[in-house]
Amino acid sequence: MPRSSRRRRPASRMFKAISWARRRLCAAFTVAAVMASAGVILICVAASERTIGEALRRSVDRWLAVLGSGVISGLILVLVSLPFAILLLAADRATAVVLALVFLPPLAWLGARLTFATWLAADGRAPIDAVRESWRMTHGQVLRVIGWRFAYGIVIALVSWALGLVLNQIALGAAINQAIALAIEFGATIALFRKVQADARRLPSATLAA
Repeated sequence: MPRSSRRRRPASRMFKAISWARRRLCAAFTVAAVMASAGVILICVAASERTIGEALRRSVDRWLAVLGSGVISGLILVLVSLPFAILLLAADRATAVVLALVFLPPLAWLGARLTFATWLAADGRAPIDAVRESWRMTHGQVLRVIGWRFAYGIVIALVSWALGLVLNQIALGAAINQAIALAIEFGATIALFRKVQADARRLPSATLAA
């Protein structure tokens, strides 16, 4: 192989890694925005707002805080994932499998610790405070968070598959299917959030500070 081709290969992989990180960052921001909109409204309704109008007004009031906490959480995850992405793209297939087995569990753990930041912002906390509180209240709850998300992820996949057999045959069927899946996901996430939050309040602050 010519030397010039060998020199170009590391640079090409680096560009691919940068492009991957940019796409993931944009995706994180997009997901944060969507989760912020729907999550705030659902949190408000779950908090016994009297009318939808009151829930919508509260969602507008909390929009920047929820979006900010989502962006901060997304940035943390992307920055932590970037070295892993660079190593993964530069490795051969066997090494990539080993790296995935080594790095994916810590990334899942980090995601679980930050998972409630937007929901806490919806409850009235400032963005940075929401990230800190999510970290605090998920201490000792990581396996529950990951297990719960895995379980309802399977349920959502099965429901979407079953509904898709029928709804995909009609106009707007795919959109209806997606809306139902989102409703199930947000409902399950609210239940998990309230459960973890209630358990965290029962434990001493010193225990959760770790």
